[in-house]
Amino acid sequence: MLCSICSRRFAILLGVKLLSRLLTALNLLPSMATTACVKSLAYFWILVSLTVFFLSIAAVHKSRKAILSGNGMEKKLAEKYPSVFAAKPFEAIDFINPVQLTSNAFNQASVQKFQVLMFSFVVGSLVLSLVLRTGALTDLSVTVVALLGISGIGAAVSQVTYTSKTRLSFDNWAWLQSNNVIKKQQVRGPEWKDLVLTNREFDVYKLQTIVFSVAVAVALVLDGASYLATFEVPETMLQVLGLSQVVFVGGILVRPPATEDLDKALFKLRNAAANYSEAYARGTDVDATGKLLEEKPAGTLVANNAKRQYDDLVRSAVPMIESTLEIEVDETALYDAPLLDEEKRLALP
Repeated sequence: MLCSICSRRFAILLGVKLLSRLLTALNLLPSMATTACVKSLAYFWILVSLTVFFLSIAAVHKSRKAILSGNGMEKKLAEKYPSVFAAKPFEAIDFINPVQLTSNAFNQASVQKFQVLMFSFVVGSLVLSLVLRTGALTDLSVTVVALLGISGIGAAVSQVTYTSKTRLSFDNWAWLQSNNVIKKQQVRGPEWKDLVLTNREFDVYKLQTIVFSVAVAVALVLDGASYLATFEVPETMLQVLGLSQVVFVGGILVRPPATEDLDKALFKLRNAAANYSEAYARGTDVDATGKLLEEKPAGTLVANNAKRQYDDLVRSAVPMIESTLEIEVDETALYDAPLLDEEKRLALP
């Protein structure tokens, strides 16, 4: 009797333990399946991201190679209208360097392009990996759309502002190039330091943009593609991102108008060069205001006053060009520019 009771209790105990373990296993199955799914999706996202990245790098490499060593229109235009810094040939390390995708017209890395690239790359690769794996197109939360909009609009506004504040007028640039005033510059490409430096100075506006952008991008990656429809960034963080764009553009606007001043100085220099060429061709001179005289004053050399006025402007323009554009000037070519202009004019049919 006692043995029967003990056997029954032992059977009940085994049943309870078995049921407990079964319920535990059933409870863990969803989390285990979810973890496996997330890991699988993460691996797939990495594969898709690397594929998109290397395709983009390959496109940049092909374009730069066509400019540097090709025989097509790109090479001809690059030789006819060279930029301040010639594009640097691709090195082996550049194929794994994402900053190569952020180059601007000056062959420097652009922090705004970097921000747009980072958000677009993260969101786009997450969506693409989910579509390729499941065939379903995921929705995007309002926050994700706002991130893409803030970075895109900020990049467009800053690009326009930066160009207007730092680029010479085309007439002045073409005049410098046609007279071989600008020496052949060292080749360069986008570098990581460009993301935090402006004219050799540390730029806190760029740093602010990068820090908050990277923080949000990391949060996007950690949440993964499955949560793009519900991904949320605190409203204050969105405000900080928007404010960083405004601060960056404002920082560009409040910079001293060095390029604008240089444009005005070069405009005066070109007018003085034209007066010098005209006075030299006519065998006369100019007065103190730069106005062309009908006859050369007795006892003076042809275009003597015009040359003096032009040389004075050259001496003040050289340091302005070199400090503003950070390039070396061929002073001999600049002093001889009016005579070269006259030779070009006489060579016309």
